[in-house]
Amino acid sequence: MALEAYDTLDKMPNLPERFRVSVELYRGLTYLLTGRLEKAIEVYSAGVRFPGLDLATRASVLVNRALAHWQLKHNDEAIADLNTVIDTLGTPDDQRIKAILGKAEIYLGLGRYDDAESETNKVNAFELTPNEAASATLLLGQAWAAQGRIEDAIANCQKILTHEKIDDRYRQIASTLLPQFTPK
Repeated sequence: MALEAYDTLDKMPNLPERFRVSVELYRGLTYLLTGRLEKAIEVYSAGVRFPGLDLATRASVLVNRALAHWQLKHNDEAIADLNTVIDTLGTPDDQRIKAILGKAEIYLGLGRYDDAESETNKVNAFELTPNEAASATLLLGQAWAAQGRIEDAIANCQKILTHEKIDDRYRQIASTLLPQFTPK
């Protein structure tokens, strides 16, 4: 939906509140996906304060706002949002897993490989979908490679390549990483 369409919806006087919330959250996603990160943060910050927002939607808003912060290199703000998702009682597991893996990815990017490994290992406490497990396996492999644990990193990539129940995008990532990990 183009941003102009959101402006049209804003002018509708009898728009139900629950629909208005959805419109705002999609507006934030549109800003996020089009690289207007400050605007996305602004919309998501307002969205977190919507009355009656359920925990799953609130967690999704915080994860998306964390992504915008991370892309702007506001790592402390991103981690704070992700910690809120992780620490909020009643947050759905799928959102907690996204938040934990998001923190691991931030730590990996910051060169904090031990922290990235620690965060990634936390998802083992959950029942993971094959794709969540693949994401965790790839992050862990990258952390291990950065720590010099090349054999472990290679083994993780090989696990992904032989797993039948994951999306092809994870196999593509593993195929790209494997030559980087393999000693020449």
